[in-house]
Amino acid sequence: MSDDDNIDGGKLNPSFHDLINQPDMAGAINHENHLNPTFDELINKPEEASNDSPGYNSVFPNVNKKSEFIPNNSGEGSKSMVPKEIQGWNWGAFAFSWIWGLCNNAWLALIALVPAISLIMSIISGAKGNEWAWQNKKWESIEAFQKTQRKWSSWGIALLIVWLVLCLLPIILIVWLFAHLL
Repeated sequence: MSDDDNIDGGKLNPSFHDLINQPDMAGAINHENHLNPTFDELINKPEEASNDSPGYNSVFPNVNKKSEFIPNNSGEGSKSMVPKEIQGWNWGAFAFSWIWGLCNNAWLALIALVPAISLIMSIISGAKGNEWAWQNKKWESIEAFQKTQRKWSSWGIALLIVWLVLCLLPIILIVWLFAHLL
């Protein structure tokens, strides 16, 4: 008896193709019935398909947009795809520039320590901060990232308000004194 024969005259080691073409397994792997859609089928899901179509929402019930299929590749440097949900201005990176940069592994923000370009670097940090933080530090999820950056932003806005009050208060006091003394 050779390795290619068994008692029924078939193959001992059938190929994957032979297995999926058996009648009892064909329905489970046939992608036309959407019970087991491939990743490409999920990504290229037509927009007009209803939310109650069996394959798509049963596999990923909370996913309705292609952008949500972006894998969490944070912390991989410039190879990291930055999700749309986290792009935008970061008040924490603007207000705390180099301190924020140290905590988020965004080493470019350390350029803000150079006095001549500190303000310019703070503005750049505010604009690019979310992208730098996502690319340079591993995050558990987009939600964890947003939660952390919201805290930085809250403290950044608070610092800016305090800074404005402390800077404007003496100016207002001087103007008031000159107005009343003259």
